[in-house]
Amino acid sequence: MIDSMTIGTVKRPSSDLRCPRGREALSTHPPTPADDTPRGSLEQRAAKTAAPAALLPPDTAGPQKTATWAWSKAETERRRHAAASEPTLAPIDAFPDEYSTADDLAAVRLDADPDATGPHSQTIRGLLGGACAGWRVRPTSVELYDALRADNPTRRQRSIATVLINEASFEELVNAHTEGAFTWRQLARAARRQGAVPPLRIRQINAFATPPPRPENPWRP
Repeated sequence: MIDSMTIGTVKRPSSDLRCPRGREALSTHPPTPADDTPRGSLEQRAAKTAAPAALLPPDTAGPQKTATWAWSKAETERRRHAAASEPTLAPIDAFPDEYSTADDLAAVRLDADPDATGPHSQTIRGLLGGACAGWRVRPTSVELYDALRADNPTRRQRSIATVLINEASFEELVNAHTEGAFTWRQLARAARRQGAVPPLRIRQINAFATPPPRPENPWRP
C-alpha cells in the first residue's frame, strides 16, 4: 500500500545525479566529444571552401575550364602591366609644325567663324572662360597664343598653358588646332616643359606624332 504522504512529492535527486559525471554514468546515450569543425560531410565542407574553377590551374579545374583559367590569368597580367607602365611623350621633332588651313577648318567645322581663328580662337576663348572663371585676372586667347610660342615663358604663361594641357578635352584640342591656335609641335613642347602630364593626355598627343612611338589607343585612360 502506497503511503499517502508520498503522493504528489518529488524525490530530490542524489548528489551523484547532480554531478555531471554522475549523469554521464547513468545516461544510456553518453555525449559525443565536442567537435569544432562545421557540420556536414567532408565533401560538403570541401565544396564550400574550394577556390573558383577559373582561379585553379588546368590540371585541377578540369579540361572544360582550361580556356577560362587561361583568359583570367592573361587578363590579370595585362592589367598589371598596364598599371605599371607609364606612357612617354614622343620626341618633339616627331610632331608636325604646320597650321591647319582654311579649307581644313571648313571641312571639319561647318559652324566655325573664319574671324575667330589663330589668336582669337573661339574654342580657346570658351575653354579659358570656364576653366579660369576663378582667376583674379582671367587670361585671354591671345595670352595663350603667345604662351605656347614663348622661348622663356613666365610663370603666368606656364599656368595658362597648363590649363590647355590639363583641362581641355580631346575634342577641344582638335578644334583649337583646326582653328590655328597652335601646331602639334608647339603643344608637345609645352607639355614637355610642364613635366607632369596625365597619361591619357600623353597618349592623345602622341597620336599626332609622325610616326607615333608605338601604336596606342588615344582614348584609353
